[in-house]
Amino acid sequence: MMRIAQFSPNAKSRLFHSHNYFMFSYYCGGINFVDMVNLRWSNIQSGRLLYTRQKTGEDFNIILLPPTLHILEHYKQTYYLGEESFIFPILSDFHKTPKQISDRIHKVNGQTNDDLKEIGKLLEIGVPLTTYVARHSFATIQKKSGTPTSIISEMMGHDSERTTRIYLDTFGNDVLDEVMKALM
Repeated sequence: MMRIAQFSPNAKSRLFHSHNYFMFSYYCGGINFVDMVNLRWSNIQSGRLLYTRQKTGEDFNIILLPPTLHILEHYKQTYYLGEESFIFPILSDFHKTPKQISDRIHKVNGQTNDDLKEIGKLLEIGVPLTTYVARHSFATIQKKSGTPTSIISEMMGHDSERTTRIYLDTFGNDVLDEVMKALM
């Protein structure tokens, strides 16, 4: 994660945005891409991110760490159109219908994942990077740091600790599989 965090692509490139989305997700407790895309400036209050997870309807209240504030500052200086405007330049008022919104999110998520894979190759990271890896990395690093599964489960908005354990175990196997493949 340190190599990814220290990566500094050109600010005018798509890699720059994809890197920021990845890091924002990681530093915000593994917020998933759909929820991140839908964030508006009104979701930022008193140094905290307040949002409702679309998948579960669960409310989140997350402290914004300095790296996250740095990312937000860039987008505020560049794209801010008011408290109800989107934080990230993915959705706009043009996207009105649920289908337009869904199609746009799907398209940008695919582009972002392609960019993240390119970043992974540039940094010689053995695991193909995706937006989902940011979420997994957050959970795995928390687990390795000794954070109880119950707290990780709550932070990620899982319905049960069992879901979190399956999630963590699955990621562990994926990482091991990639390490084994690297032997070839």
